[in-house]
Amino acid sequence: MNQFLKSASDRFNKVKEKEYLIAPLSEIDCEIFIELGQILKKAGCKEALDILKNYKEYKDSEVRDNLLQWNIDNPFLGKSSAGAIHDVIESEKEEVDYPPMLKVGDLMLKVNHLLGLEQYETVDSEGNEKYGLIINPTPEQAKSIPMYANKRIEWFSEEDRNKVISNLKSVYEENNTEFIDLME
Repeated sequence: MNQFLKSASDRFNKVKEKEYLIAPLSEIDCEIFIELGQILKKAGCKEALDILKNYKEYKDSEVRDNLLQWNIDNPFLGKSSAGAIHDVIESEKEEVDYPPMLKVGDLMLKVNHLLGLEQYETVDSEGNEKYGLIINPTPEQAKSIPMYANKRIEWFSEEDRNKVISNLKSVYEENNTEFIDLME
């Protein structure tokens, strides 16, 4: 029992002159029971709420015993044991909602691992133009480095690279990501 409740109970036992069938209740205790009743109502614990509604019409020990029995009979809040176990079994059957994966060239990553892109053009040692993207561009002096930091992907055609950027933008727009072009 909470030490403060135990202390209040001890003080009450010292004060009372005779054995009460129904112990008096302070104003703040009433307010506490009202709030507990609201919580029970929201949790759908109608039987426990019914026990508390008329608790001053019965001996405190009877109310305690009824609440104790309800607690034993209902190990899962607001549901019967069978109902709660059924819900657990059904939830295990549900499919897990995995975040979408992006595939760019030989790279596959979760959509939430893509934090930024940087476009570039270069010429290789044989004189071929290449068009690339840097996934999660990160300076070397960064305090934390994201997954796939500075991963480069290159194409021989600007159209192929731009198609990937366009498709990627569409994926994000479908998921309600807003793009703000600061150049416009």
